[in-house]
Amino acid sequence: MTETATIDVSILDVNEPPLAHASTFTIPENQAASVLGYIAASDPDFEDVVDFAAGYCGALCGLRYDLVSSTSGSFSVDALTGALRLSALGVDYENAVVHTINTKVTDVGGLVSYATLTVEVTDVADCGISLLSDATGAALNATSTAGGTTLLLTGRNF
Repeated sequence: MTETATIDVSILDVNEPPLAHASTFTIPENQAASVLGYIAASDPDFEDVVDFAAGYCGALCGLRYDLVSSTSGSFSVDALTGALRLSALGVDYENAVVHTINTKVTDVGGLVSYATLTVEVTDVADCGISLLSDATGAALNATSTAGGTTLLLTGRNF
């Protein structure tokens, strides 16, 4: 004897946590305040809706981005877009070559993921020549005699 039955199977979606990814940014010292890049994050619940490879998903995927801690007060994070911003304080190679920023990404269900961002600072020749003179201290200019003059350069590196 054979019997046939219809079975309804319901598959319930559960909230998976977002995935925040570690990233490294490289900037020159004394760079003006600007957006350095975005916190790399994705959410399995929105992979078929949002192109996470595009940089950020903004309000489309409901992620919230937060700066948890930083080795410098020179950085901030936009809560909606995940944009990592360098503030007007800037960074100085002579003070710190690497800055570490701990971030948190939270999804609409309250699940979180953490990632560490690293900002590497490159050195820039930031010393200007304040005086160009010959060995006697006389200022040199475009009419100075060419050839054989000993120069004295005065400057300061900050």
